[in-house]
Amino acid sequence: MNGGSQRKGIGSNVVSVESVDTTGNIFHRFASECNFSYRNSIYQANNEVITSVTLKFSPGKLSNIRQDMLAILADRSRKFPRKLPSCGSVFKSNPEMYAEIGSPGLIIEKLGFKGRRQGGAQVSLQHANFIVNTGGATASNILKLIAEISLEVKNSTGHYMEPEAFYVTPHGEKLPIDYLNNSK
Repeated sequence: MNGGSQRKGIGSNVVSVESVDTTGNIFHRFASECNFSYRNSIYQANNEVITSVTLKFSPGKLSNIRQDMLAILADRSRKFPRKLPSCGSVFKSNPEMYAEIGSPGLIIEKLGFKGRRQGGAQVSLQHANFIVNTGGATASNILKLIAEISLEVKNSTGHYMEPEAFYVTPHGEKLPIDYLNNSK
């Protein structure tokens, strides 16, 4: 998924990737063949499992790197809910939408969703792009909140906010996590 933070993704540090498909074929690819982009790579669509990755990082002084890491962690602790279970950010940041009207969290908050509940699931009071489990939340509770948010953002702004996660059916079909909202 090219996970990352602060407008950076792990793909920028990948040299090569080894993966295996469902029949046991092994693939070796250079980073340029993986099509890394924001929260995306070929591995989201090709049914392969990554078995190893070779990474290359920029050299630096260990104490400076550690200081930078601690500053980032402190910043994230202030911004993001950490005391309740969550799956992390719910919606991807769309650069066009971000430039026009702001981040997903800001838009969700402006539309009045902060604190909204479905059963034990709640849009975080700390950061609106997180749905937390306040106790006893079900997948259905979370999916309903995601669908409500997605629909309201689309209706209010004209922008579709793409979820970060996917829903995998009992039969192995991969769907957008907001599949309950059929009006993209």
